Amino acid sequence: MPDIFEIINRRWKIIVLLTLTATLLALVISLLQPKEYLGTVTALPANSALTDKAKVFNNNIETLYPELGTVDELDRIEGTAKLDTLYIFVAEKQNLATYYNMANSSEAMYKAAMKLKRATDIRRSAYGELKINVWDKNPLQAAQLANSIVEGLNNIHQRVSGINNAKVLAQLQTSYDRKKTELDSLQRLMIMNEGSRTGIKSDSSALNRSANRNNNGSSSITRLSMLQEQTREFEKIISQYELASNTTIQPLIVVEQARPALHANKPKVLQTVLFAFGASLIFSILLAVYADSRNQKL
Repeated sequence: MPDIFEIINRRWKIIVLLTLTATLLALVISLLQPKEYLGTVTALPANSALTDKAKVFNNNIETLYPELGTVDELDRIEGTAKLDTLYIFVAEKQNLATYYNMANSSEAMYKAAMKLKRATDIRRSAYGELKINVWDKNPLQAAQLANSIVEGLNNIHQRVSGINNAKVLAQLQTSYDRKKTELDSLQRLMIMNEGSRTGIKSDSSALNRSANRNNNGSSSITRLSMLQEQTREFEKIISQYELASNTTIQPLIVVEQARPALHANKPKVLQTVLFAFGASLIFSILLAVYADSRNQKL
């Protein structure tokens, strides 16, 4: 087993030379790299149960739903953050194809979105917060991009929820129109029957008097009352659903918006130089040990 200290003592010059060369090279490369500023948004998940329609109309249930969601709520949002759709939305909004000086082509916007995606890191912190980090050479642009990504995440989830609500409303409206048409037809038929029997101008009071006098009209009155009750119930449900649907909940609650950074976040010159120094020093010593062992064998 060779004596490490003896080898270092004999070959210290080559060890120092290799270590300093690698360290200086890492320093030069770090200084030549363009500075990048970090924009960070901190957000918390909203409770997905807040979209429950009972939250709006039932005072007893709403107390069961806290405003903030659990950490598990972030799983769905983190999945959305991996989609290209999010970055294409931000690229179009911020006109990143022009900002990145990309050639005007059909793929320019997509390439800009992919460049933004590579410059973005979205992850949850140890405290259950979602951190949206974006690096850019312009500190103001980095902050704007981070804020736009949060906006894009909220818009995507709200749009998906809105599509589902629109389908439900359309089905409710179709059922209501069908009941309303049936009600109008029954009212016209009863008025026509009343007019043919009495020969007088029909109105609502005449319709009620005729129904009370004629046993044959009792079933029509029952059907009329039922349809009127059903249409009123549909109108109430539709109005409530529209109100609840318009009360959109953002899945992310922004705790701290991104602000322009005062200092560059990349490259981390000191960390890079220290890492290069340590790695090159270890490599130089191992190389010296290897060279010394080879010489002894020869």
